Amino acid sequence: MKPTLFTKSPPPLSLQFNTLTDSINDRLIENLENPTNLHRPNNDIQQITLPDSSPRVFVHDPPWISSLFLKGIYRKSKQEVKLGFREVDKRKYFLLRRRQIRAETEAWEKMVEEYKELVREMCEKKLAPNLPYVKSLFLGWFEPLREAIEKEQNTQKSKKQKAAFAPHIELLPADKMAVIVMHKMMGLVMVGQEDGCVRVVQAAVQIGVAIEQEVRIHSFLEKTKNYQRKKSIDDTQESLSKEKEILRKRVKSLIKRKRLLEVQKLVKNEDIKSWGRDTQAKLGSRLIELLTETAYVQPSVNQSADSPPDVRPAFRHTFKTVTRDPGKKIVHRYGVIECDPLLLTGLDRTARHMVIPYMPMLIPPRKWKGYDKGGHLFLPSYVMRTHGSRKQQDAVKSVPQKHMQKVFEALDTLGNTKWRVNRRVLNVVENIWARGGNIAGLVDREDVLSTREATLRGCNRISAVEMEREKGEED
Repeated sequence: MKPTLFTKSPPPLSLQFNTLTDSINDRLIENLENPTNLHRPNNDIQQITLPDSSPRVFVHDPPWISSLFLKGIYRKSKQEVKLGFREVDKRKYFLLRRRQIRAETEAWEKMVEEYKELVREMCEKKLAPNLPYVKSLFLGWFEPLREAIEKEQNTQKSKKQKAAFAPHIELLPADKMAVIVMHKMMGLVMVGQEDGCVRVVQAAVQIGVAIEQEVRIHSFLEKTKNYQRKKSIDDTQESLSKEKEILRKRVKSLIKRKRLLEVQKLVKNEDIKSWGRDTQAKLGSRLIELLTETAYVQPSVNQSADSPPDVRPAFRHTFKTVTRDPGKKIVHRYGVIECDPLLLTGLDRTARHMVIPYMPMLIPPRKWKGYDKGGHLFLPSYVMRTHGSRKQQDAVKSVPQKHMQKVFEALDTLGNTKWRVNRRVLNVVENIWARGGNIAGLVDREDVLSTREATLRGCNRISAVEMEREKGEED
């Protein structure tokens, strides 16, 4: 007999359900088997009711609790605002610090670019007569002095028996070295105690110190530029010692963390030994010698076409003798650099072109802790101007630290005083200058006539008026 899927008389199905105790009627599901007995109870409905809850009592907080809560929120929000302002101030400070370091380290480079730009404009637009007197002199000296220094650098490289200053004269570009020599020399001549003279030793040491300071800054900039570039393995890097590699990594990490004071200490400590007075003086004397060979002045007096131009050296090396009392024996004889009298006549009110290009600081300066410890971050700063006098420097350095403390505090207070440009006054000055100046003490944009030229013009006007009167009388 074959099995089939369906049978004729299926067995009755019996469904068994568990009783639901939580239903409305406990027998509801049992009655499903017998539909005839299924009926809805009328009065047996059991309702689920919640027990009566006890009445609640609402107690209001006293007013001082809400005030404390609000004060807490206010303090928290105020602290968040303060932290936000601190972060903004930090960002502004570090941005200004970067600008300040860039301004100090690139000061001489900007002066070099300025002279090159002035030379270019002078050639194109013939603006030399409108330049300040000293800058016009510098423009004439810059190219010959730069070429002479560059020639000296190449000569020292090829010499077998090199001079003592040979390793140091090659550490800076010739154009930057020329600018430093010109500025330092003219500054010493202007502030010299003797008219138009400066001692050779003093000038040589001052120039050597300036060159050494700029070499340190220049090497620091070159190394920081190398850190920012991608690392490339070559023979020169492989030959570096481990100490140099460790020092470079240290400087790089400090730069990233903006701890530039420690970077400055590492820059000073990298070349641990200073050049010394002997090397500074020898390098400075050689640069002064190159300046005396290339710097010339020419009077502006109109000369006849037949006579040759009166071109004279701007500086001469001579000797002077010093005696204690007149009529006694010679006590001391020393060499001096004497400038031409023509320079002295044109150096009035031009001191701002001679000094190192210091600019107002964008951030508070370093606190003063000694004669040359404080002020600018990289440029050499001194607690008092001594105009190159070694005696004054020694006198200031010999003062005990506790006696100078009030002076340092006063300088720190003055340095921390904020400054800003008064835009309203600046706009007024610029408007007056655009209209020609010569108002409220501002200089005139037009060239002021000398006494001789003014007298000649006045005589010409008088003679012209007299000639007109004579013509009128004849008519």
